[in-house]
Amino acid sequence: MRNPENKCQRARFARRSFAVTAVWLLAAFASFAFEVPTSPGRFDAVEIQDPTTTVIPTALEIDSTQLPLSMRNTWSGFKGAHGEQWNIYIDARSGAPTLVQGQGIPFIPGSGNSLQSDDRVTVPMLEALVRDFMGKNVDLLMAADEELVLNQASGQVTPDLWQVQFARVVSGIPVARDGYVFYIGHGNLISFGAIRWSRITADANPTLTAAAARAILVSYMGIKPADEATFEDPDTLLFEPIAAAGTDEGDFTGPVGMGYQTALAWKIRIAIKGEMATWIGLVDAHTGTVLALESDIKNAQARGGVFPLANDGTSSRSIPLSRRHASSGWTR
Repeated sequence: MRNPENKCQRARFARRSFAVTAVWLLAAFASFAFEVPTSPGRFDAVEIQDPTTTVIPTALEIDSTQLPLSMRNTWSGFKGAHGEQWNIYIDARSGAPTLVQGQGIPFIPGSGNSLQSDDRVTVPMLEALVRDFMGKNVDLLMAADEELVLNQASGQVTPDLWQVQFARVVSGIPVARDGYVFYIGHGNLISFGAIRWSRITADANPTLTAAAARAILVSYMGIKPADEATFEDPDTLLFEPIAAAGTDEGDFTGPVGMGYQTALAWKIRIAIKGEMATWIGLVDAHTGTVLALESDIKNAQARGGVFPLANDGTSSRSIPLSRRHASSGWTR
């Protein structure tokens, strides 16, 4: 027979956990600060902000008529299986959940459930549980298991709270700032969502070589042989999610799931003698367009936020994501 006191405790936690904030999406749309030099720099005039940091997800509540009926019905099935007390927001650009928070699903033994086990909780254990959950809900989460790469930030946040984070890799190429975050509090999965989950539209096989992309970036920056430029680290490919053609970077009103497109880009780090900053450029690996050029000083000053926790491991308030707009703290 269950202990009535434990039952009351679980009920109280279910009510508290319903308030887990969307800000926990880690660096999804985190607040950050830049310390920008006051004096103009040599390359300020040609600087281009990374477009993947300016496209804003459009969060819709699950009962919005803008969402397809089939999607709403599928999420109704989720509630039927795991309880009605869930807040669910969908990114209209992708169709993936940007925030799901609620009464909790028992994952590991904790004060929020009656599960019992002598096994020590570890990140690999939680990773396996989350992957199994995602596999069973692939129609909702739209994430293929082979695209999920465990992020090193995964681990124990407080004695009662664990986080499991995944970055995304497609065809061996990282997708900038795409990923999922899951939170297990008091033993229950209480909140999860996609930082972003973009539609991959670019061919994974580059048309331009890394050397050709370097030459394009050097020409764009106006660098001369006397400038003594050096390239740092091997050039890498990444998928760069941007707003779909013909759509605004702000609120998206088009068909659900059609708000992102991707560019395949060479990421190039270049240092110029006498310049304090190293510059990071993104060059489209098919068209040769310079997509971004930013100083690593700004990147280094980016500080990803985490959601505010109460002493009991729960959050104090809920904030929909439809208006959160900032670059992710995830590395590319």
